[in-house]
Amino acid sequence: LPETVEIIGAGAFDGVETPKLVIPTTVKVIEDNAFSSMNISDSAHIPASLRKEQVSIYTNNANFELQLTGNDSHQLVGDVFYETFTHNGAKEVRVIGLNTLSNSTTITVPETIDGLPVTEIANYALSTEQMVRFNGSMVTMRTIELPATIRKVGEHIFHGHNVTFDITTLPNLEEVGTSAFTSHASEQNNVYNSKPFVLPKTLHTIGAHAFENTSITDVHIHEENNIGEGAFIRSQLQQVTMDEGITHIADSLFSDNAIHSVTLPSTLKSIGANAFTNNKLTTLSLPASVT
Repeated sequence: LPETVEIIGAGAFDGVETPKLVIPTTVKVIEDNAFSSMNISDSAHIPASLRKEQVSIYTNNANFELQLTGNDSHQLVGDVFYETFTHNGAKEVRVIGLNTLSNSTTITVPETIDGLPVTEIANYALSTEQMVRFNGSMVTMRTIELPATIRKVGEHIFHGHNVTFDITTLPNLEEVGTSAFTSHASEQNNVYNSKPFVLPKTLHTIGAHAFENTSITDVHIHEENNIGEGAFIRSQLQQVTMDEGITHIADSLFSDNAIHSVTLPSTLKSIGANAFTNNKLTTLSLPASVT
């Protein structure tokens, strides 16, 4: 595109096939889906500030070249794209994308990048929903390693991928997004616990269906958290421990599991609809505080 172009409307190049795409940094406005579902064989040089909603590229070339220009805050290290941001006055790093052309069977996100802590995983960051998508057959299963510095995990971070990940390696979590670790029917995710999954004391928010269809067999909830409905539905749970101080269990929170043992606190006041539906409990003692 010539450098005189400043505005590109929605759907302007939707479905176009071309060997090479070059978007100059002089373009001021690019509407969503402006470069949707493009088929590009060789390379793309595009501003790093663009989002997946604006550009989606499909290629059959495993050696496809992607070059991000004009914004040093969006960069590639190893197999992940990242950006810097400010949190409580300090600079940190957020993982925003995955190089889907990589043949790596293990994706390791470092604890620090350029001396800054990696603290967040953005929505869909490690999913197949990327700016460049490979049409061919590459890695079928990946092991994901996230650093202990992560405090926030966005929504659907593994969507579309078959991954193995140990959830107990994130001791400093503060927030987990909706369906963050969910495995869908077409996927073969193995989000598991190598030891009892004790929710970190720093964790205050868990989105709805955050751990649905995982392989977490043992969870320990030690204090009141904002936990969305169905957060542990169909997650192969066998044992649940809830400490004193917890007052509410969300709707469908533990339904469709294999729970045979549950410890309920005397402080519990309410249990949501279908909270323990379809489990293997032979007995259940409700505290007198439940109304």
